Amino acid sequence: MLATITLAADNDWVGVWIGSTIGMVAADALAIVGAVLGRHLPERFIQLAAATLFLVFGVMLLLDGLFPGSPAGPIAAGVILAVAAAAGGVHYVRSRRSVAVPTEGAREPLDS
Repeated sequence: MLATITLAADNDWVGVWIGSTIGMVAADALAIVGAVLGRHLPERFIQLAAATLFLVFGVMLLLDGLFPGSPAGPIAAGVILAVAAAAGGVHYVRSRRSVAVPTEGAREPLDS
């Protein structure tokens, strides 16, 4: 709110009002989408996705600060996202294989 008041004091108040309203609506929409996804996705997946995005944006900002105007940041971010997606896919496939259905002729161990 203080930033909005400061911007409105130096700039056209109508534009600042419209921009701040659109920003608040966008933030609320993201919160609603996050709440809905939180009910349908596993908590561990959300944690890993958030950590991956944090790493991606951190690497992009770091490389952009070190090498301004260089495509190193977006390239590194793409590589990180590709590696994370591949690791997630491998983990998903392995977890699906570990849940094996016993075959018809298999016997369960007897309790002694």
